[in-house]
Amino acid sequence: MKKKEVKPLFEPLSGSHWSKRLPMEKRRSIVLKNHRGNYLKSAQSMDFLAKGTSDKKTRELARQDANYFFKRYRSG
Repeated sequence: MKKKEVKPLFEPLSGSHWSKRLPMEKRRSIVLKNHRGNYLKSAQSMDFLAKGTSDKKTRELARQDANYFFKRYRSG
């Protein structure tokens, strides 16, 4: 039996230049620019990073950024 190919929810961009050492505004502007202004894709990528990292600081900052983008997406 063949395994069914699973497609990801989004296509992560390589070399996003997101860093936990950057200020909040700079991190978020980089992510939003990389996703061409799409708040949902930006939120999904930050959520993916937050769930996939073992570094506590990265997890916290990525979760904060994801929540910010999700709120912006929902507010229209």
